[in-house]
Amino acid sequence: MAQTKLEVLWEVVQSTVIPFVMGRFMGGGHKAPSPTGEGQPEAPLKQQTTSILKPRNDEAIQFAVDAALRKVEGGKQHVKNIQAVRVALDPHQQTDWRKTLGTHELTERFEHVMASETITRGGRGNQQQAGVAPAQGGQEKIERRFERRPRDYELTADDPRVQHLVLVSKIVSAEATLDLGVAQAKAYLLSAGLISKQSPAQRATAAKDTAVRGLYQATLDKPARDEMQRREQVIKDTEDPDRRKRLEQELEAYTVAQARVADTKAKRRLLIAFGLFALILAVLFVIGLIIAANLKYN
Repeated sequence: MAQTKLEVLWEVVQSTVIPFVMGRFMGGGHKAPSPTGEGQPEAPLKQQTTSILKPRNDEAIQFAVDAALRKVEGGKQHVKNIQAVRVALDPHQQTDWRKTLGTHELTERFEHVMASETITRGGRGNQQQAGVAPAQGGQEKIERRFERRPRDYELTADDPRVQHLVLVSKIVSAEATLDLGVAQAKAYLLSAGLISKQSPAQRATAAKDTAVRGLYQATLDKPARDEMQRREQVIKDTEDPDRRKRLEQELEAYTVAQARVADTKAKRRLLIAFGLFALILAVLFVIGLIIAANLKYN
């Protein structure tokens, strides 16, 4: 509840205080028009952003591309398929895909357009000169001049972003069921690197777990290390997320238990070594006392 109140307070600050301060001290205020019509003209209005700290440019591009997708042939089904894929993605994967789509830069495209056309019609020749073939009557000469002009293809069927969404939608439609199609589309996005399997927080946690597991593993004996490697391979080959998570938890519990056993064995060996060392010192001390006593009486 406290977090919600802070968010509401921040929205109020964004919508009232910050625009007022920027308008007063950064010259962004709206100037009143001159009653005489003199003075500099007003600056053109600019689109307002929803937030200063967190712009929503990616979302704005996405809804524009989605609207363009709806206009292509079969657009209604394409939008349904894309929505099904987005619902199946994790939050960080949705963010990855949206940012990838939004950061694509459109390149310039050109087309050759006829700029002018000249048609020259020849007259019929009444006289024929010696050694010159008579001119054929009614002959025409056509000259066309073309220009290379830029072509605007943004948010059309030729837009690469729209074509990408159409491709993902066709992957979904190619399968027998919607679930299989969504799974294939997700696999395509993962293999293409458009989304990541784990979020940054998950990757950090996995790296930490791997480091801790490595420390544990260094204390284990060979049979326990072999068993850990076998279980890790089973987890790697498991596709079911729920079963993989359960196996990972079992591996973590097994690793901790074996590490405790190894630690107990190490402490026992250290205690035995310390006892032997103390016994040797005691024997040497007794021998020293005996030698000292013999030297004293002799």
